[in-house]
Amino acid sequence: TVDFTTNLIAPQGAPSITSPSNGSVLPSSTNTISWTAVTPDPILPSMTYEVVIENLSNGTTEAQISVIHPSTTVIQSFGSGSYELKVRACQAACGPFSSPSSFTVVLPPVPAAAPVITSANVTGGNQLTVNWTPVTNADLYQVQVVQPSGGPGRSALTVAARQTGFLTTTAPVPPGNASIVVAACNGNGCGPMSDPVSINPPGPAP
Repeated sequence: TVDFTTNLIAPQGAPSITSPSNGSVLPSSTNTISWTAVTPDPILPSMTYEVVIENLSNGTTEAQISVIHPSTTVIQSFGSGSYELKVRACQAACGPFSSPSSFTVVLPPVPAAAPVITSANVTGGNQLTVNWTPVTNADLYQVQVVQPSGGPGRSALTVAARQTGFLTTTAPVPPGNASIVVAACNGNGCGPMSDPVSINPPGPAP
């Protein structure tokens, strides 16, 4: 027998969280998480950052995200509650975690009204652009394009979907009759769907 030891390469440094700062109170659902860079060990060609967010309000892991170096930001949506964030750099093994940043998200109630779709246009045969009206308490909007008989057994099928913080979005859609609906949301949930608007893209399929 031969005894041997494997020492996996790991970054030596720990990142520092730059946003959100420890003790901050965030008034919106969608926020940018950022941290300082760590120098990777040059023996290996790549490195990632592991972003771990714990939901302190219910004792669960809200998110565990891998971000490829050299990027040092990620965008994440939250509901109301208390959270703890930490980040570490990883190669064959992971380095030490950053000092944690605890923060609170305070949002208004779930939007009570539905948006009104003001325009829905298809260009190039399969590129849909949708616009809608703003809704109080919303900072996110969910858009769905549903074909009434595109699913198994000719059931309804969502063929395109987007979540955005804007009042417009563009998405590729397949050919055929479909309906567009939009819901106003924040991190606590979504309100009712808008009245549907019909489209019939000619194709080709994206």
